[in-house]
Amino acid sequence: MDKDRIAVGGDSAGGALAASCTHWCKDHHILLCFQLLIYPVIDKRMKTDTAIRYKYGPLWNSSMSKKMWELYLRDGITDKEEYASPILAKDFGGLPPAFIEISEFDSLYDEGKNYAQVLREFNIPVELSEIRGGFHGFDILQNTELTKYAISNRCKALFHVFHES
Repeated sequence: MDKDRIAVGGDSAGGALAASCTHWCKDHHILLCFQLLIYPVIDKRMKTDTAIRYKYGPLWNSSMSKKMWELYLRDGITDKEEYASPILAKDFGGLPPAFIEISEFDSLYDEGKNYAQVLREFNIPVELSEIRGGFHGFDILQNTELTKYAISNRCKALFHVFHES
């Protein structure tokens, strides 16, 4: 294992854990080379336009996110907020470059877009991949052109990190 080329990634709640991991690693002086966040859950406040618009939708929606946050934060946040809700961090400097994929009809669309914007404000390189026509978890439909397109983009991002940098 090359300790200088470790990346984290995940989708949905896994994206939240991956993003949170980047903050924890930064705080503990562990260098990560990349983060791959697929329609990540980033913001416990759930006040974005798409969170309000997609309160009820297929596979995942903001009503489900609300319940998820209640279960996840059952005892409240006992440490740094960004370890649970990454967008609440005060300092994003030193985080690894990111690939963030968001889906057009997803209650989490704005969360991913906002996170990309904040990272960019701290000069973190970000590739934001907006999946037009996608919804949260669209890639469960494995043989669609949309899923093939998204997976190809993800693989290209990882290939670039591990083979071209």
